[in-house]
Amino acid sequence: MYLDKDQFEPHMYKYADRNFKFYLNDVDADRSQTVWSSYVVCEVIHPHGYQYIPRSILFGIDKEEYDKGASELKRLVKSYWAQYEIKYRSYLEETELFIIYGMSLGAMDAWWLDGIYEALLNRETELIIYKYGNVGSAEVKELFLNSCIRHKDDTESNRNLVSSRIHVVEFLENNTYFLGLENKSNR
Repeated sequence: MYLDKDQFEPHMYKYADRNFKFYLNDVDADRSQTVWSSYVVCEVIHPHGYQYIPRSILFGIDKEEYDKGASELKRLVKSYWAQYEIKYRSYLEETELFIIYGMSLGAMDAWWLDGIYEALLNRETELIIYKYGNVGSAEVKELFLNSCIRHKDDTESNRNLVSSRIHVVEFLENNTYFLGLENKSNR
């Protein structure tokens, strides 16, 4: 996703400076309802690299504990190799709204999911998960919670609080564009 001139208009209204519109109801809802607007101010982080830059792609594992000394295992740990703590910890501590789009929600990304879990638990942040398939909101939330390695044994009340701050958007056709942005490159 890029906020570029092909899919993003920074000044879409004549008299308002907002650059993003949305509706409070489902995508299929009657479009005669009130249109809400806001600002899109974001930075998209691609911690696993870019598909069009093959050498940037990062695969690996996530382990709660590993020998940080001479162990060869650490070369397979994504959070170590990509220096997540140094590069991204501040984002997890400052973000108010997390959006997961196009992520499998597996334990391989536990560093990220655990950080988001901590933010949801300790601050009034929220998470929106875009999930492809006919899965169900409860199942997607459970998948997220079970992939948080460092919080797998957390109390039920903490897990319930975190779950209440997760919102799931399911889609069945792979034509859903992030935040309603359109793929205009095919025109």
